[in-house]
Amino acid sequence: MVAEEDLRTVLDELHRLRTRVPQLTGALAAGVDGLVVAHDTPGVDPEGLAALTAASLGVAVRVSDATGHGGF
Repeated sequence: MVAEEDLRTVLDELHRLRTRVPQLTGALAAGVDGLVVAHDTPGVDPEGLAALTAASLGVAVRVSDATGHGGF
């Protein structure tokens, strides 16, 4: 479980990131297991996006292992 103060720090950083990079439409912090830590994703389902990102990471790691050209 993430402490409330730590969660606020991560969320504040996501807001600052979106402010500094105007092309971003959202920002998300999640674990490799696909669980959302914090999000600033208006109009997007953060849980679904985190799950898709974790699945994509898993596939990328498997491709990297299968090709034998170093870690991902």
